[in-house]
Amino acid sequence: MPFFKAKCPLEYYHKEWAVEAGKLIFNLFNKMYLYNKPIILPDRSFFDWDYQADEEDADIIFEKICKIMDINSSNIKLMFYDGKPEKSFLENIPHHSQNEDGFAGLYHDSYSFYKQIDIEISLFKEPLSLVSTLAHELSHFKLLGEKRISNNDEELTDLLPVFFGLGIFSANSVIVYKKFQSLSTHGWSLSKKGYLSEPMFGFVLALWALYKNDDVDFIKKFLNPNVKSIFIKTIKYVTQNNIEYW
Repeated sequence: MPFFKAKCPLEYYHKEWAVEAGKLIFNLFNKMYLYNKPIILPDRSFFDWDYQADEEDADIIFEKICKIMDINSSNIKLMFYDGKPEKSFLENIPHHSQNEDGFAGLYHDSYSFYKQIDIEISLFKEPLSLVSTLAHELSHFKLLGEKRISNNDEELTDLLPVFFGLGIFSANSVIVYKKFQSLSTHGWSLSKKGYLSEPMFGFVLALWALYKNDDVDFIKKFLNPNVKSIFIKTIKYVTQNNIEYW
C-alpha cells in the first residue's frame, strides 16, 4: 500500500458535478440497463466496412448509434450541411453542438411528426468526431425527445454517451489535431469540440469502467494521451482510497 494515497485528478467542483451528473443519469435511465451496454471501441469492431468519408458512411454510423442507444431511426431525419449556418437559422434551433471552427451538429425538436439532426459535412473526414457528434445529437433525443428532461442541458447531453458505451469516441474527439501543408508552410492546427473537457471524460470513463468491472488496462490503450493520463490517475485515486461513487 502506498504511503501517500493518490489524489483526485479533478478539482472538487468538477468531481462533484461528474458524480452527481452520473447519479442523475441513473435516475433518468435504469442503471442495470446502462450497465449492460458494452463499451464500444474505435476499431474494426465498429468501423466494419470500407469507410469512404461520405454521406453513406454517416448514415451507417447514424444507424449503428441509434441501435446502441435503442432509438427508432425512422423517428429522426438525418440531414447534412456545408459551412456555418446563418445566425437567424440557429436562433430557431436551441440545441446545437459547437466547436471552435463552427457548428458541428444541430438537433431540431420542433417538428410535429419527427425530429431532425443536421451534421456538418467536414466531419466526414473525422470519423471519431462524426461518431461523437452524432452520439451527442442523439443524446438530445434520448433526453429531450423522449421527455426525460424539459430544459436543455448541453453538459449532461455531452456526458450521456459515456453510459451508452460511446465514451471513448467522445473523449478522444474533444481536441482534434489537423496537419496542414501549402507551398510555403506546413504544421498542425488544433480545434476543440463539445462542452466537456478531456479530464472530465477521463474521470467519468474510469469511474464507469470500474463500476462495470471492465478491463481498464485494455480500455486505456484506446485513449489519447491526455485522456489516458486522467483515466489512469482516476483508477489509482479510486482504488487506493477504496471509493465507491455509484
